[in-house]
Amino acid sequence: MDLQAPLYDDDHADTISSNTVQWAEISTISKIPTTTHDGKMMISMKDVVIRPILLKMHIASHSMELGSESRFTGIVLFHRYVRHFNKILLQHEQKNDIHQITNHLGKVAAACLFLGCKMEEEPRRIRDVINLSHVLHFCSSSVDNDTTATTISDIKNEELQNIPTIIESLHPPPLDEQYWKDKEEMVSIEQHVLRMIRYNTTVCHPYRCILIIMEILSFGVGEKDTTSSSDTKWLLKPQQSDKLILRSFRLLNELALDPSGSSLRYPVLVLSCAAIVLASSWPEIVRGVHCKYNNDNNPNDNEETVVLPKCWWRALDVSTSDLDLARTSIQKLLTV
Repeated sequence: MDLQAPLYDDDHADTISSNTVQWAEISTISKIPTTTHDGKMMISMKDVVIRPILLKMHIASHSMELGSESRFTGIVLFHRYVRHFNKILLQHEQKNDIHQITNHLGKVAAACLFLGCKMEEEPRRIRDVINLSHVLHFCSSSVDNDTTATTISDIKNEELQNIPTIIESLHPPPLDEQYWKDKEEMVSIEQHVLRMIRYNTTVCHPYRCILIIMEILSFGVGEKDTTSSSDTKWLLKPQQSDKLILRSFRLLNELALDPSGSSLRYPVLVLSCAAIVLASSWPEIVRGVHCKYNNDNNPNDNEETVVLPKCWWRALDVSTSDLDLARTSIQKLLTV
């Protein structure tokens, strides 16, 4: 497992090792475009198309009862595809039709889920993926119904508030001729995705990396595992270890759903260390994210901080400057 490899492939991937200046200079996902001729902010593709698709992928993964690694792999593959897809859009310098882009990337998202399941040896029937992509409307967004805009630049800021709304169909598609066409199309799109991302399907999972870090540094790996190794002297109590793991995993779930994918460009080891640092302190910014999704102003497990050794990440050869960059990137994401 290459812990120095970034999850989100980039043209600078070969030069990203420990150079914090290069990390800071990497821009986020392409915006099409960012401002108009009169200086007003315009809506980016990640707000209109990418964000709703990522949310639908997460819901579909939950419906198929996928493990965290299979879900994460499918989402990372989609991020990698979008990176190359944006380059093509910018090269053509033409107006980008919302419906065409959403329709195409929705089919790509379904293919990435199907491919991610196979990569993590947790396969699902192609019929199940097609059903969920139809029920969750992968190829459409709320913008399609709420506005007459045909290009991304035509959408107004106030129209974005309905984008996270996901409307489900009552029934899956019938087993007719159209289904068999959709099945053949998904297989074809799967091959297209592999060619577009240059067959870069290796994903190093930060979830697993967090457990490895906690075990190596004797932080503990949860209540169930600590009972089997009585000779090991853990620095944390089992309850503290479980709490730290749960908080770190929540942060990683948020990062996977980031439409810009900027945080996924950090090496897995640095990203995992940053997640543990934030989870141990559990600042107000992270507490706010928990309250936003749970409608709870006083979450029970957010009050206690987990005290860790000072500069513990240096034992893993992670510099403080690199860690600070990754931590800042995560904090910015959580405030959006």
